[in-house]
Amino acid sequence: MRKNILLLALFACGCALWAAPAPSRPVGSAPIKRGFTALKSGNITDPIWTQTLADGTTPPRVDRKLRPGEGDDVSIGGPDTTITIAVPISVNFYQHRGNRVRTAIKEGGALKTNGTTGLRGVKPMVGTYSMTGGSMEVENIFYLAGCGPMEDPTCTFEQSGGTLTLVNTALNITGPFPLTCSPNAVGVYNFSGGTINLLCDIPNPERVGVRKGVGKGTFNWTGGVLNAKHLSEGITNAGGRLSPGGEGVVGETTLVSDIPQTYIQQPNGILSIDIAGRNRFDRLVWKDKTNNSTVRLEDGTTIAVNYLKDYKPSGNLSFQIVQANRIAGGDRLRLEGNAAKDFSYEIIPDGPNAGLRLVYTPGKGGHRVQSN
Repeated sequence: MRKNILLLALFACGCALWAAPAPSRPVGSAPIKRGFTALKSGNITDPIWTQTLADGTTPPRVDRKLRPGEGDDVSIGGPDTTITIAVPISVNFYQHRGNRVRTAIKEGGALKTNGTTGLRGVKPMVGTYSMTGGSMEVENIFYLAGCGPMEDPTCTFEQSGGTLTLVNTALNITGPFPLTCSPNAVGVYNFSGGTINLLCDIPNPERVGVRKGVGKGTFNWTGGVLNAKHLSEGITNAGGRLSPGGEGVVGETTLVSDIPQTYIQQPNGILSIDIAGRNRFDRLVWKDKTNNSTVRLEDGTTIAVNYLKDYKPSGNLSFQIVQANRIAGGDRLRLEGNAAKDFSYEIIPDGPNAGLRLVYTPGKGGHRVQSN
């Protein structure tokens, strides 16, 4: 396993070094056609590009005929360069290579790429990604900072809107591999709005979830909807919405970890639960291999409960929406949503059935019931 991880790390970083005429590329990606470097600010389809030559050098002038497209590798050379993405575009790889460079994804923009290694370079550099609308879909590789062992940049991703979708990769805030990624890289992901979809369904801790990496990685979650099939590290919901399956879709968020992790939901955080049937409802499953992981629900935090497709429970029903090794807090939760009036809640702090149950109390919801 260790050998495979190392090979994957070397492969992932190597594939982004597109200056060579025939670089390595991830399995399943389109054949690499050309490498592009932006020499000045503008929209991604503007004449702002130069093409990397076979010897790895970059011509100093813009070629007005060049436009990047599917299969091409794109780099923002800078310095002090801002690229705006407000139209759909597909490329093979996308990354920053200059100091004080910025990518702005706006409404109407749709960046689709096989991978991104965020900001790269061995000199002290800073870079920013800003998403206020539109979308970004990454198939196989997402590192925000610190791909190589000597690369110590600082890169920040500001998401206040739009949708980031990662298909077969974790959201790595810094490089994930101790032997090949820098421990001094700094990555910051500020998530205050929009949606993040983490769709990788391979239950491997190194492939899923939001991962701080081996550098100095920080994930600040103060708003927005997080839909994750799997998480692999502890996370704090300080004002966002954890929605297994996404809003209006039944799904499950499962912890995949070899060591204990903690999910913390603070007073402004929301766990969003859709119920479509007796056995069809959202779940948070928070258990690790050592059976020591914890869900901590602080007083005043919210459980949003919504019926889907005109479903209406009947009889003496309960729905265990959180399954955990242990659960802490939950003394005073708020219930909201179109089903809130019909449910009370029960906290089982530990034991084989530890977690949080919604208890069907039609028309009399919103209070805590005592465990049997």
